[in-house]
Amino acid sequence: MDLEVNKRIKEARRKLHYTQGQVAEYMGMKCSTYSQMERKGSISVERAKKLAEILDADPDYIIYGQQK
Repeated sequence: MDLEVNKRIKEARRKLHYTQGQVAEYMGMKCSTYSQMERKGSISVERAKKLAEILDADPDYIIYGQQK
């Protein structure tokens, strides 16, 4: 996965004015776990897809940095 995935996740979250806590709740995880995931960008493809759905973003953009 692209090393800049964390920046794209953060950008998509901020675009919707969501807090990390809100997204963590939607993902069903602790805020600290989500925060670490967003900070480090270490995320599974499945989680990235779920996150893209929550953030109304293109999964390919979140995962690879490419838009359709």
